[in-house]
Amino acid sequence: MSHEIRVLEYLMHEKSKMEDMSKNMRIPEVILKSVLRALEEKKLIKAEGDVFSITEEGKKYLIELKKL
Repeated sequence: MSHEIRVLEYLMHEKSKMEDMSKNMRIPEVILKSVLRALEEKKLIKAEGDVFSITEEGKKYLIELKKL
């Protein structure tokens, strides 16, 4: 779950490619790929080609998590 939160926080600031996220957040691509897939299935992020961005639902989810 912590990787999911880190990815959402990262995408709050900018759209990004998986390779750049992996390098900047120091998460192996294999792990990041499964995290991105899970977030996409939950409709918290979306992929436009090879660039990922956070959805409105993802922003709301992240805000709710920070309230806890």
